[in-house]
Amino acid sequence: MSLEDLIAADAESLFIQDADFGESVTFAGNDAADVTLTAVVVIDRALRDASGTTPTLWTGEIILKASQRDSIVVDDGPLLLVTVRGDSWRVTDVGEPDNGLVRVGIQRELPEHSNAIDLQGVQHHYG
Repeated sequence: MSLEDLIAADAESLFIQDADFGESVTFAGNDAADVTLTAVVVIDRALRDASGTTPTLWTGEIILKASQRDSIVVDDGPLLLVTVRGDSWRVTDVGEPDNGLVRVGIQRELPEHSNAIDLQGVQHHYG
């Protein structure tokens, strides 16, 4: 067994199975049934407007076991929406399996508003 095979087997059997690493995400769209999986979620720092103060776009990625890729890619392409931490995100791309894992790009645009948004992207209403 090659090193790459061992890494893929470890990722498949251990890495995302552990509740310390994974969280629940739900994919939807394309008239397919919703798919809820355990994955690792990484949210990047927000892109900001010209003033540099107001977040306008959040990006990130979801890391899945390679065997889960087929459950989110259907005949007409990947499922288009995913719910992460209670927010809806758009799926931007689904990578190919690499060492037992698949990376799914996500993004969420933020509408203009006068409320505060914390570092985790949660909006807090004034008043």
